Amino acid sequence: MPLRKTPAPSNAQAPFPGPDVMEAINTEVTGLWQYVQVPLSDVAGTANAITANCDVALDQNRKGQKFTLTPTAANTGAATLNVNDRGALPIINRDGSVLSAGRLIAGRMETVENDGAAFRLLQDKPPTTSGASRAIFAYQMPAGTAGQNSINGWSRYPLNTQVLNEIAGLVFDGVAQQLTLPAGTYDLMASAYFGQYTGVLVPWNVSDNQMLAGIARVVSNNYTFLQCAGKITLAATKIIELRVAANAVASLGPPLNATSPAIPEQYGFLDIRSIA
Repeated sequence: MPLRKTPAPSNAQAPFPGPDVMEAINTEVTGLWQYVQVPLSDVAGTANAITANCDVALDQNRKGQKFTLTPTAANTGAATLNVNDRGALPIINRDGSVLSAGRLIAGRMETVENDGAAFRLLQDKPPTTSGASRAIFAYQMPAGTAGQNSINGWSRYPLNTQVLNEIAGLVFDGVAQQLTLPAGTYDLMASAYFGQYTGVLVPWNVSDNQMLAGIARVVSNNYTFLQCAGKITLAATKIIELRVAANAVASLGPPLNATSPAIPEQYGFLDIRSIA
């Protein structure tokens, strides 16, 4: 891509006092171009590691540089931007917080400014007009098939079916019975059949090996359904699973519950809504 022109003996016409004056002007104009907001082109890379070019001869990443960025894909978590191969810097919100999944929208222009350590978005996130994004996962068996019948102590709850997934960046693994949830704030609710006197159901942060904060649990005491619900905030992408505990051998869907002749049996679910 050609560089923007600046006055110099090689591209200027007389009369001028001499090369020294032209070189001085050239230095000043080149310095100004370092800070004028310019559009980025050739946007490429990945959703979270963006590369782009601009037709200003940048000597380095400098505090105060501004660019117009048009992403080609929605980010799925924390993201970076590398302009003219001068080194990738994080892209952050105007308040300095880490980007949540979907903050960058394909085709939507954003103004970014180098704050000395990162590219800071100068606009707020656009309002959502279609409501909160939602994802639902279930423990599902074929019609007429009973659920797992032999848990004891702590076990991973066998979520094995994706019913709905509208949350950008959320990836479900039905074999591992886990999901990868991007940074953000979510309302979460889970419910599961439980055939034992005492038990508990909790969402578990596998990445940090701890229960998710902000969750209220209902402890079973009468061969009923386990439930948990609450609002969670993740500062970074985490691997999440449901865990269930029983004080003795318990079932998660006994034969008497497998009564449907034509539709799949569902013994429990996890419902997640993205709210920020």
